[in-house]
Amino acid sequence: MTQRMLALVGCVAWLAGSATPCRSFTLDECEQWIDQLRQQTGEVAIAGDRSDDERRKLVEGVDAARSDGAHGKVRDSFDKVKRVQDRAAQLEAKGKLSRRDGAQLENLAEAASRCLEAVEQGGSRRGFIESKPGDRR
Repeated sequence: MTQRMLALVGCVAWLAGSATPCRSFTLDECEQWIDQLRQQTGEVAIAGDRSDDERRKLVEGVDAARSDGAHGKVRDSFDKVKRVQDRAAQLEAKGKLSRRDGAQLENLAEAASRCLEAVEQGGSRRGFIESKPGDRR
């Protein structure tokens, strides 16, 4: 009985979530995520002899993503954010970045990349667009 109830609650929650209108993101919002990623990248502790070099590479990657986004190169910006995310994961796997710091960079990079992907797939380059039920994009 408990398993059925949990399954029912899960299905209702899923249906309620899928029935809500979708929101398109703007490039301005994505730039805010990238700015947060940039700030956090500058603050995390990186261990090892080459910690300054590793931080410089991460920061340069984030700065390049921000620049591409500002010039409307959404796909290039997305690719660079993903590279930063991958590099942070490598540093965490090598023990040069703590789990907590690695997770923070991972989450910010994921938010920025999903935002950029949404803009690329029909969002707005600038300004705000709210899609309404029945809209076709």
